[in-house]
Amino acid sequence: MLPDLSGLGSHDVAPVGAPHDAPNVELRRSSDARLHVVAQFLEQVAPDAVMKSRDQTERTEYNALEAVAVFDVVYDVNHPTLLSYAARRSSMRVDDDGCNAYGTSSECVRTDKALAGLAAEEPLGPLADGVNEKYLVHGTGVDAAMSIVHTNFQMQNASRSGYYGTGFYLAEDAGKADVYSKSDGYESVNQTLGIDTSEQPLPKTYYMLIARTLLGCANHAAPQYGQRSDTIDLLGLPAYAHEGPGGEASGLRPPYDSLIIEHKTTPRGTEGQKWREFLVRESNAILPVMLVAYVRKRDPLRRYNPKLLACDEAEAVKALMAIMHSPSATLFARGNALENLSHYPSVDAATLVAMLQHLVQALSIPPEFLSGYQSPADAIRLASALATALTSSGEDKAGGFRRLRPFAQTNPALWSFAVEAMLRSVQEDDQTTAASVAIQIRFYATNDEALETHVVKCYVGLVKQEAVPTWRKEVVMREIGHYRAQRLQREAVVDM
Repeated sequence: MLPDLSGLGSHDVAPVGAPHDAPNVELRRSSDARLHVVAQFLEQVAPDAVMKSRDQTERTEYNALEAVAVFDVVYDVNHPTLLSYAARRSSMRVDDDGCNAYGTSSECVRTDKALAGLAAEEPLGPLADGVNEKYLVHGTGVDAAMSIVHTNFQMQNASRSGYYGTGFYLAEDAGKADVYSKSDGYESVNQTLGIDTSEQPLPKTYYMLIARTLLGCANHAAPQYGQRSDTIDLLGLPAYAHEGPGGEASGLRPPYDSLIIEHKTTPRGTEGQKWREFLVRESNAILPVMLVAYVRKRDPLRRYNPKLLACDEAEAVKALMAIMHSPSATLFARGNALENLSHYPSVDAATLVAMLQHLVQALSIPPEFLSGYQSPADAIRLASALATALTSSGEDKAGGFRRLRPFAQTNPALWSFAVEAMLRSVQEDDQTTAASVAIQIRFYATNDEALETHVVKCYVGLVKQEAVPTWRKEVVMREIGHYRAQRLQREAVVDM
């Protein structure tokens, strides 16, 4: 049921400067108190992270963001965007029993501590924790931001080039939203909204949206490099359900309503090289409620506390423990979870050793591979690398063998085991996996002519088999060419 919106005032309201202006969507300049809260949120961006994203479109020397104005998005009580969002919010259910793969169905975001208190002042009232309603931010061009205010997020405009599938991408960190903000056209919008940034050292004005977002039952995935159609979650399972003859993604795997891309491989983790991203696939799961005008700044005295808005580490530990005990989690996922748990002082050594023993037993790892390690942390890293190398696919599998190499260098039995496992992968696995693993074999064979000869003989035998598909022959022929070039280079050095 919708709350009573009849008392919503219309004073101090500026018309939306969108191309298709509508009388029932307006922007009201926020109170100084709301501006202060949003400004503090924008201050909490990592100064060494802004300006460094490869997705950044406007590059400027800066290390801080400053909010200069905030506008509340005011909807008429019968506006379809408001009604559709409110209806979804009212009908959404998150089953604690069916949505507890990560220890709990409740999610945490940085805006919980920074902005959540502002919701009580809005017509819809406090954020609905039971369906993981959160404030999230979205950066875009000036005109696009104004258009979204009027028309909301439209599926025909949803990102189709996103690494994690088609949908609407939002962030919990203003630094991430800023990456996608563009200043083109800010002068006319500033004039319409009564904003003057001409006296600022960097006068260009950027805009980002703060939106109520219904995450519902949220799944979690690790960051990946390059677009993939097979996004894997932190349970090691496909994040999408696939239907149809072409295997098209029909939506997120039930029961999930959203997908959170984590810093690394820890659900609700607090640190990493990348910002967290939040993907929803339905426009009525998002309601823009604030428009923030801001400028970029150079501040040599910039101070930043990464822990100030971060999730509680206990939330991450709880999620990792749930993965370790999940009957549906893959061994690859459990290996990652165990290694991540070893970084938390709150997890005692006896618990880690017990979980390590279960993982080793499930992987059928020969005991000699793990002998000689005084620290459980080293044995856990080795077991995690083996789990990734033996039970994952694609670049993840290649990464597992890469992580395994330092351990194998001091363990001949493990070295031989790894090489033969990689050769089997080149002979049997899919194209992406075979090509990625073949490159890792090169590093194992460096300065080892006997191993190089063994690898080349295996590859030549593979090429001679008629039943081997053409793409696999192309992969091994490329590798044979690499080893041939290496040998010619060595012979040239000897001749000198």
